[in-house]
Amino acid sequence: MAYVYRHIRLDKNEPFYIGIGSQDNYSRAYSKSSRNNHWHNIVKRAGYEVQIMLDELSWEESQLKEIEFISIYGRRDNGGILCNRTDGGEGATGLLVSEETRRKQSLKKKGKPSVRKGIKIPQYIIDAMAKGREGKDVWNKGKKLSDSQIEKMRQAMKGKPSPMKGKCHSEELKQKWSKERKGVSAWNKGMKGQYKMPNQVKRRKIVIQLSLNGLPLNEYESATAAANSIGGLKGGISAAATNRTFGYLGYLWKYK
Repeated sequence: MAYVYRHIRLDKNEPFYIGIGSQDNYSRAYSKSSRNNHWHNIVKRAGYEVQIMLDELSWEESQLKEIEFISIYGRRDNGGILCNRTDGGEGATGLLVSEETRRKQSLKKKGKPSVRKGIKIPQYIIDAMAKGREGKDVWNKGKKLSDSQIEKMRQAMKGKPSPMKGKCHSEELKQKWSKERKGVSAWNKGMKGQYKMPNQVKRRKIVIQLSLNGLPLNEYESATAAANSIGGLKGGISAAATNRTFGYLGYLWKYK
């Protein structure tokens, strides 16, 4: 499986790179290696964040979508805003790497410190990144891990001790927590074993359907109503409307 991602520059809050990768915990999307000089100049000056636009695609589908999104935003050398050097659809990401190759790569890096060790991120980039994330949900909020991902994580942790094994909280910390909780009632007090959070009023949010060019097409009273109308999933529309993914079923979405 594969995915399509984009990099957002924080000074202008606009995309500056479109890419694709295989579904390996999104390592390619977050990697800084094998990027062109223009990409590094933007990151050094403005900072950036990663957004996963489309997920659970075949490699061929991701290539087609990469070409499509690069054509929508345009490359800077052709009057657009992206620092991509090609029109997309190529590259070796997604090729299967043999276990022997993985083993050699692991041994080569073993014992060597990270290339970023000891290098501090400038404060202006930290501030720009924080400002760019204001009011935004994390890209994977509400997304559930697939069974294969859960099994992969389980196998990776198999036989390894818990990171807290053998560690105890200090008496000072215990006393601090005790003082903070003093006089505060438990959230489930009086619920007689029914461990449920207090009911919250559900509010519907009006959602707007737009074309990929940003032209409004339809307006629905909720994401559920929109999903029922177009034959899609509420979660897909909600993810697009909150910028966790770029579009859904060929449309852009936003909450009113």
